[in-house]
Amino acid sequence: MDARLGRQFLCGFILLISSCAMAGKKVPDWVLNPIPDSGSYMYGVAEGKSLNSATQSALESVAGRLLTSISSDHRERVSANNDKVDTQTDIDIRSQVGNTQISGYEVDKTKKSRKTYYVRVKVDKYKLLESNKSALESALTDLDEYLSPGKAISVLKVFKKRRKLERKIKEASQKSMVVQALTDANHIAKYTAKINQYQQTMNQLMGKMVIYIEASRDLAPLARKLIQELSVEDVRATTTQPDFNSPIVRLNGSFTRGERFGQKYVNANTAIDVYDEFGNPLSSKQLIVDGQAYLSHESAITSAINKTVNQMSEEGVTRSLGLN
Repeated sequence: MDARLGRQFLCGFILLISSCAMAGKKVPDWVLNPIPDSGSYMYGVAEGKSLNSATQSALESVAGRLLTSISSDHRERVSANNDKVDTQTDIDIRSQVGNTQISGYEVDKTKKSRKTYYVRVKVDKYKLLESNKSALESALTDLDEYLSPGKAISVLKVFKKRRKLERKIKEASQKSMVVQALTDANHIAKYTAKINQYQQTMNQLMGKMVIYIEASRDLAPLARKLIQELSVEDVRATTTQPDFNSPIVRLNGSFTRGERFGQKYVNANTAIDVYDEFGNPLSSKQLIVDGQAYLSHESAITSAINKTVNQMSEEGVTRSLGLN
């Protein structure tokens, strides 16, 4: 057998094996010809190496159609206003809806062909709508506790809960988009207005977040050091009283001085009291500020303050002061 005949034989053998493999892998008709969505149900079909992965891919296809519906509606509304479509908004929509948990579904059909699993899921639109609407209203209730426009809201309390509130705003936005995809934009107008109001209120409060650190004379250097560390943690603070009500951290204490075996010792039993901008006490703790040096008591005080700041920085100054 010459080289050319050998190559032809090899190619024919490969084609034969491939044909056998394709013949053994039978794709179900309901995958090749997907059933269209109806007024009550959405369908998703997919394949995977396991039943679970195929099911997840099928659910992702349903989420993808929700995404397409929202993006299209968004573009139509923007076009109607003769405005430019914001690419970042489209990205945000994809990020929001892409993480949607699809509920109210059942695995409608399954088939295993060789090592491949095929799945069709059937999503009940009403159950999906109700679950997302319920989650949306729950998130708005949680946000209302801290960000309701009619309440005297403590900026420090909001600051302490800011991460939770940011998650809730994101969750509410995500759920409202799914509700919109299953109904229409007019249906969620009141929810969108609330979400925007909560976000605006939170932005305004965080913009006013300036901590006034009031320190006794001996602890004034400590206060200045803490301001520097808080800045690293993206928290604004000052030793000058603002011309508006602001949260207060009071550092009260004075150094006792001593000397032993040629070393200078200092010690300050310090009280740290935190108040919101309305003067309500929020937390109180005791802190020992102590240090030693050979040169002078002033050097010992510098050493004590540096040691204290380093210890607080390890935990996080915001947390150490009771602000977080």
